Amino acid sequence: MAIKLVLILVFTLFLAADAAYANDRANGVMWSNGGEAGVRLPLRVFNAKPAKNTVAIIYSGDAGWQNIDEVIGTYLQTEGIPVIGVSSLRYFWSERSPSETAKDLGHIIDVYTKHFGVQNVLLIGYSFGADVMPASFNRLTLEQKNRVKQISLLALSHQVDYVVSFRGWLQLETEGKGGNPLDDLRFIDPAIVQCMYGREDRNNACPSLRQTGAEVIGFSGGHHFGNDFKKLSTRVVSGLVARLSHQYSSGPAPL
Repeated sequence: MAIKLVLILVFTLFLAADAAYANDRANGVMWSNGGEAGVRLPLRVFNAKPAKNTVAIIYSGDAGWQNIDEVIGTYLQTEGIPVIGVSSLRYFWSERSPSETAKDLGHIIDVYTKHFGVQNVLLIGYSFGADVMPASFNRLTLEQKNRVKQISLLALSHQVDYVVSFRGWLQLETEGKGGNPLDDLRFIDPAIVQCMYGREDRNNACPSLRQTGAEVIGFSGGHHFGNDFKKLSTRVVSGLVARLSHQYSSGPAPL
């Protein structure tokens, strides 16, 4: 019986992964290994002429690169923000360590700020991708941290994992071996944190940040924000513009 259950779980994982890859094909999503820029990772690159001196890095949920990621990436691209997308399904299919995850994020920051000739970074994580973002940010170098002007956490939960799991795909509580992202957020300046959640999402952690100084925004709908990804995208950009404006009004203007 136990063997049968394991086989069913493995088969289900295979079907879910295959569905995610099929979604990539259906949407014409092409993945690069980043070799042309010196990054050996599966990346989705949205090229754009930088209009805000910023490059965005998006980590998807554990179901892979879905419509929410594509809509946000495309919207940022039209706003003059080049985007580097990371599929959490592909990247975390095998378990990663927190330090390895942060090292790869730092490498993406170093390579693509230089590649696009920009100074600033916008970090975005959805669901699984949001959960790993705070701990990853905390392990960046000081120079890399100083480049990050906004961290947008979409559908943040209370558990951090570094490998995709069957429970995660069912939107159930996972083992959370990486701890609670709220603990990691205590070490991050709340002024750069933007946390957005669906009010019907039963496992959202964003409301816990309301008294910290972070920007917390609730949307109608659940884990997928009622599929209103355009509205989500506009709030990401408006938050970034406000933070960049504050930075430049309180310090030297960019060259």
